[in-house]
Amino acid sequence: RLLEKVGVSFQVIKSGPYKDILAFDRELTDPEQQILQDLIDTSYQQFVETVAEARKLAVENVKSFADGRVFTGQQALELGLVDRLGTEEDARRLAAELAGLDPEKTECCTLEKAKPFLNRVLGSSLDISGLSAYNNLLEFELSTSGLPLWMYRP
Repeated sequence: RLLEKVGVSFQVIKSGPYKDILAFDRELTDPEQQILQDLIDTSYQQFVETVAEARKLAVENVKSFADGRVFTGQQALELGLVDRLGTEEDARRLAAELAGLDPEKTECCTLEKAKPFLNRVLGSSLDISGLSAYNNLLEFELSTSGLPLWMYRP
């Protein structure tokens, strides 16, 4: 309604009746609402069944607490959602044991997301405002080897 008040309108061209099902410029129709509700209900049922099967719990038991709440570790343990509580080191040791490795001789490494191109070249102390957009564009150009990508450019 605010957009209408300031004179903004939309013209939609689509290839199917539900291609703009989550368009922000209009309310959901009843059929669209039902499609989305069915999707959510099906996804929820699959989630509950997967948790119940993996944790060897009754589906109704899982439904009694699978309602969006967040649990502490202790609560999750009491509900049967985790096997035990511990530290990251405890988890590393257990993973090594389950893989048949000696936890004392197993090295641990942390994988990190690659840093942007200019940060890799010039160092992590680079923090010059305005260069970020150029860094993203350069990173994009280098990652695509300059190949044309129809209708896409960051």
